[in-house]
Amino acid sequence: MLSNALLSQLKSAYALHEAGQQMKAKDAGSKVLAEAPSNFDALKLMGFIAGGENDFAAAADYLARAVRVKPDFVEGWYYLATSHLKLNDAHRAIACFEAAIKLYPKFFEARHDLGLALASVNQFDRARQAFDAACAIRPDSAEAWLNLGIALGKLGKYPAEIACCRKVLQLAPAHAVAAGNLATALLQDKQFEEAIAAYRDNFARGLEIDFARGNLVYAQLHAGAWDRIAADIADLHADIQAGKNCVEPFVFAAISDSPAEQMKLALQYAAAHYPAQEPALADDFDRIDWTGAGKIRIAYLSADFHAHATAILMLEIFRRHDRARFQVVGISFGPDDGSDLRNEIVAAFDEFIDVRGLNDADAAALIRSRDIAIAVDLKGYTAEARPGILAYRPAPIQVNYLGHPATMGAGYIDYLIADRFTVPPQEEMFYTESIALMPDTYQANGRNRQPAKSGRARGDYGLPADAFVFCSFNNPYKNNPCIFAVWMSLLEQLPRSVLWLLGNPVLEKNLRLEAARRGIASERLIFAPRVSQADYLERLAHADLFLDSLPYGAHTTASDALWMNVPVITCVGSAFPGRVGQSILHAIDLPELIAHSLDEYRELALSYALDPGKLAALREKLRRHADSAPLFDAARFTRNLETLYEKMAGNHRSGAGRQRIAI
Repeated sequence: MLSNALLSQLKSAYALHEAGQQMKAKDAGSKVLAEAPSNFDALKLMGFIAGGENDFAAAADYLARAVRVKPDFVEGWYYLATSHLKLNDAHRAIACFEAAIKLYPKFFEARHDLGLALASVNQFDRARQAFDAACAIRPDSAEAWLNLGIALGKLGKYPAEIACCRKVLQLAPAHAVAAGNLATALLQDKQFEEAIAAYRDNFARGLEIDFARGNLVYAQLHAGAWDRIAADIADLHADIQAGKNCVEPFVFAAISDSPAEQMKLALQYAAAHYPAQEPALADDFDRIDWTGAGKIRIAYLSADFHAHATAILMLEIFRRHDRARFQVVGISFGPDDGSDLRNEIVAAFDEFIDVRGLNDADAAALIRSRDIAIAVDLKGYTAEARPGILAYRPAPIQVNYLGHPATMGAGYIDYLIADRFTVPPQEEMFYTESIALMPDTYQANGRNRQPAKSGRARGDYGLPADAFVFCSFNNPYKNNPCIFAVWMSLLEQLPRSVLWLLGNPVLEKNLRLEAARRGIASERLIFAPRVSQADYLERLAHADLFLDSLPYGAHTTASDALWMNVPVITCVGSAFPGRVGQSILHAIDLPELIAHSLDEYRELALSYALDPGKLAALREKLRRHADSAPLFDAARFTRNLETLYEKMAGNHRSGAGRQRIAI
């Protein structure tokens, strides 16, 4: 019970607070707490004053004391939660929001902000539930619907995200974020024509939305909708020069063949979206035991430790690492699909950690706690990547490898693993990383691909039994008008040939129209659906010749073709994404399949298509080399990769810092 004097002081503090005299109110409230440290009303007032001054640590202290005194103080739990959220302590915030909701289940702000807190630590399914409850309480809240849609998108539930975006636009027709999210969700849901229309509508309305220009081009590539693509690409280049957030680096790799332009974009992108974080967490790396019993601890970071191309390429490497010299940790932030490949990947690591429920800072702290010496990012800026983890510098050596065939433009990425073909000496200036060169090829591989054995014949895939089958099973976004024109020229010169492509309904319609415009019967384009890895490999063997793309060529897909004894014709590009075919063909000792211009590429393909004996000899050579050449020799590759890692570690231990490495 407060004395009359303290009660008068408390009333004065509240009056001063209401009058906007916060310093005097704070002084009065402090005097009350000095005499009565557990007084609820004083703690409540001081908590609100501190929050209003953005002193969230003090606010959290006062409000935590207030709810201990009065546990049913709903508003206190809510503002305590928001204070914790401002202090980047999402887990405490979540507990406090839940306490407020337990006391008042229809507390809209608590439900909504709980969703934000859960989303900040990547707990998107729980976030979805919180936002869903918020929408039920206040169905006219555009922000609640927007955030529900974002959570659904993170869960891959794109039709539901689309519905939420449309609900937002009903409530707030000028909502630019919802308009942008709608277009992107349509793209993610493979509704390519609808996505193109949505992006164009946003431009017509003058909406400035990050990455919209690049995503518009990307949607057109997926759809084979090329009528306006040249003008859109020109606008994209202009936007990059102007420093706009117009395209993500991975999308741009399929558009530009300029390593200089790719670096310019990467620098802009890293600075805007993934800057180095403070503290850098690099203060006590000296405690890491680099040699002896401690071994070198390597962490591989990826979202693709499941039925995915990266997992296929890397599985044997993970298994073959020399455990006398290395400990190997998997850091996973992608789905667990329950596949056999997922189980094999998990078993191949000494430790496997799923960090989907952690934000970037917490995931970095976890990696740091494991005394990791070398962190290898297998995603870069590709889909579901989390470069923000390495922005916290959880390891003294950080490496960009395999997933992103370009510079990341981030100072905290020390090395890019490449080879002399993908990054020739004259192009190293276009990489912010130091280049670490593998001797044969940068691409990991093995002999673990297993095709199905159904016994299907060509006719089962819609292929003419007597036709020459050109194929290109690249993702459709790698197709473009320039390379398609070369393919149509081949079909024109070889009347009994067909072109076999990976398809989608919109692409099929548009490419058949493109072929017809060039005088090629539309039925000579044959489209294949997506199937399991084993069925895909079995199917692939029925092709006669694989035609690479440009400027973003086949990577894993080219190795798949070679493994199935299908020769690959490639044209060397200027940037890393268009030079991988050259790299892997050298690694299997088939340099005769490498062209340096599209005219040479066309003539090379035609020469094999017109000469069955020459093609048969080539395939026999390929069959022999698959067993003996370096490309599929996982043991040799792993030894060389480990030598690179040891050189990186040696540079760091000696104080030399990061340097170009070649073995």
